[in-house]
Amino acid sequence: MTENPMKRYIELSKAFQENNKSQEIIGALYDFMRLLEKDESRDSKTTLVYVYTLLAYHGKAHALYSTLCDENDRKQKARLSVMEQMSKTHGDNFAVKLKKKPEINKAAHYDSNDFAEKHLAGEYRIYELNRSCIIFNQLFESLKMEIHRDLALPEHIGRINEYIHWLGGECRKKLIEYFNKNMDCMEEKADAEWYETLEIYSVRITLTKNKIFCSRISCGDNLFEDHILELETEEYEIYSMTYDG
Repeated sequence: MTENPMKRYIELSKAFQENNKSQEIIGALYDFMRLLEKDESRDSKTTLVYVYTLLAYHGKAHALYSTLCDENDRKQKARLSVMEQMSKTHGDNFAVKLKKKPEINKAAHYDSNDFAEKHLAGEYRIYELNRSCIIFNQLFESLKMEIHRDLALPEHIGRINEYIHWLGGECRKKLIEYFNKNMDCMEEKADAEWYETLEIYSVRITLTKNKIFCSRISCGDNLFEDHILELETEEYEIYSMTYDG
């Protein structure tokens, strides 16, 4: 690299914090990360450790720093120990992701054949959607559906489609409003960009015996990156939201 990599890192790190971790800055950090990964110089590798850490790639940061650390240096050894612990507890599971817009029809229609029945669990039949869908404007695979055993899936496929479409994007306003009203532990507020950066981990939709739709969704966000945001809905309302971790 012709420029000073650490100087560039400091500039990007400052912008990352001052601009609420915007996707534009995240994109610039990813470009910088890929450039550093191609450079074998010690300066670039040292800077790359900082980039990995900033983006919460704790597994990669520890693996790389372990090849650079002078274990005779007490400070470096202490830093390596902290990084090893973060690697074990967090790994790369909560890394800041660069979002790509899904290219899928948000109004996609699903029929009963798109749901594969897996097993019976208590009073509910468990299904898995064998097609991609949109949840919170993000492409998602492996949506789980549980339907009370007294109900027939084909008879409710129209409402199932409506509910999936609501979770796909129509719920955005209510989701942001609920977060800002109820998540008192957070100083920062949710907004449209926060919504667009949600990373979906799991989705389970339930249709109860009383024909009420509920859902439980686990996701990651850009405000509390080492925690999982767990939220629940009933019909077309958000009724629970907590951080786990």
